[in-house]
Amino acid sequence: MSIETLIESTVRQTAEQHLKQLGLVQPEYLSVAQAAEYVGFSKATLDIWRSRGYDPPYIKLAQSVRYKRSDLDEWFTAKRRG
Repeated sequence: MSIETLIESTVRQTAEQHLKQLGLVQPEYLSVAQAAEYVGFSKATLDIWRSRGYDPPYIKLAQSVRYKRSDLDEWFTAKRRG
């Protein structure tokens, strides 16, 4: 690895960490609470929809549920009327 590549990688990682701390970079996968805030519904509503097999799509790993931000965007756009 060249010194230029190492410097570039270090700068990128440091910048990403600072942007995340400032809340300017959001994760691609959201918790249920984050997803609820993102789409403007309550966490309880998302829990009920998920238990009944309704959209939006989600990912479940063990006991953890995550919503992919781009899936939420597509789902929300698809619900648009008029």
